[in-house]
Amino acid sequence: AGFTPMLSFAYPYGNNNTTIQGLVSAAGHSNARTVTPGYNTKATNKFALKGQSVEVGTSFETVKAWIDAAVAGHTWLVLIFHPVDGSGNQYGTTPAELTQIVNYLKDHNVNVMPVKDVVPLMH
Repeated sequence: AGFTPMLSFAYPYGNNNTTIQGLVSAAGHSNARTVTPGYNTKATNKFALKGQSVEVGTSFETVKAWIDAAVAGHTWLVLIFHPVDGSGNQYGTTPAELTQIVNYLKDHNVNVMPVKDVVPLMH
């Protein structure tokens, strides 16, 4: 059994700069995500992708507003999830909350794609 190379990278604690971005690229990754809140376009630096972190205090209304803004603006929203459990961890999400988000995406026919399929569409 071989191993599958990791093409996407998430900067630990979001720490990055152009030097680190270059090292991640040189290591063979095709993209990397920061913890900078925001949305991405075709022109976004593939090694400085923005995202929105869904944490224990993030309401469904907030996530819904992020999704609606991305759809309205024709941008790419990266939702960041850490543990999906009932632990109450600061960065956690419950399975029920994740289900609510997934159902909203499905019910509103939002195009959901993995990073590996979106990055090749970027400049």
